[in-house]
Amino acid sequence: MSTHRFEHQHGTDINVVRACSNPGAPDLVAIGGEHSVEVVQISEDSCTVLASFYIGIRVTAVAWSPRTTSPSQTEGWSLELAAAGEDLNLRLLNKYHDEEDEQIFVFGGGLGGHRKKINDLTWCGGFGGDSYRYLASVSDEKVLLFWDLSTGEQSPPVSPSPTPINAVSQPKPRSLSPAERPQPVPFAVPYAHPLHSVVSHPSTSKELVVSDAQGSVFVVDWRVDDDDDTDGDQYRGLSIAQLIDPRALADARTGMQTTWGGSVSWQQQDVNLIGAAYGSRWAIWDMRRLQGGKPAATGQAFPHGTHRFRWCPTTPDLFALSSHSPLEDAAIHVHNTSYMQSVPRRIVVRSRPHRIKDFDWLCVPKPAFPRLVAAIGRSIVVVDLGSDIDEAGSEN
Repeated sequence: MSTHRFEHQHGTDINVVRACSNPGAPDLVAIGGEHSVEVVQISEDSCTVLASFYIGIRVTAVAWSPRTTSPSQTEGWSLELAAAGEDLNLRLLNKYHDEEDEQIFVFGGGLGGHRKKINDLTWCGGFGGDSYRYLASVSDEKVLLFWDLSTGEQSPPVSPSPTPINAVSQPKPRSLSPAERPQPVPFAVPYAHPLHSVVSHPSTSKELVVSDAQGSVFVVDWRVDDDDDTDGDQYRGLSIAQLIDPRALADARTGMQTTWGGSVSWQQQDVNLIGAAYGSRWAIWDMRRLQGGKPAATGQAFPHGTHRFRWCPTTPDLFALSSHSPLEDAAIHVHNTSYMQSVPRRIVVRSRPHRIKDFDWLCVPKPAFPRLVAAIGRSIVVVDLGSDIDEAGSEN
């Protein structure tokens, strides 16, 4: 089974790679390095750098705003991302097609923000009119924070004419300069253990999924209904379901827990399916069959620990896993839920001692074949899985 692949050099060690899932930006990837966030556009066999945001600190998490659009979809493209750094600050990153300079708004530092490493970010407003407003962040300090980023920004003007290409061009918002913009005040939801992942779903603007380091996944109803009488309070942070991996919970209680785990992913085409990786195992929960919070399916992945779980956004039967251990090859396992008992397809991107720091699925629409982008050292590797994706096996 052959795959087509190519590389892009970033310049520093890459810590985070995140593909954009917006319908208007299926070919954009954000790369978080030692001191900057780089945005690249992926073509058939090459990468084009669109922006480089210098933040001067190691990047620990990146999230795409629903307002981002790609040059391949509209002439009036715009980039908007959020990034977290090791200095515990959050940054809102913007670049527009008609401006040469990037814009960076720093917020979240000091007593009002996180006090330990920020592990994950997500926009959580769905794809409605206020989709760009709310950002959620989780950290090792056992807290989930919600940020209202509309502070200091007015509603965008009406676009003068429709775009002639596929995607709807997002008009540039009228906003204050980063120096004049007031700091948003977060709403905090505490938890019992460090939090590793937070994910949202495009079909809902009220629910989030959060995973901790001890084997639990929480479905959170974070936002009140518009018609509720709440005296202006938009948040509530109510956990409506707790999903558990019994093996991960047992390992955590007996001191056998591995350092790798807690990565969660929400199936974009089926809101009922949630997957996560804990230790050497993966688990999938079906919200239609909760079974007391136990997973509907589990399996073994990497014996030295599984680092990432990612659902494929374009082929709902597929999910992929990676390991962060130097004892493993820099490999990705691709599973098909239609063939749970089959051996997963093993894609070795590099041999030992290289390791995959992060990976994601590109949101390439069908009929194109699924593609993965993996961060190894100072480069990202784009892997085209080809037409034989439904088959099991391995390749080098």
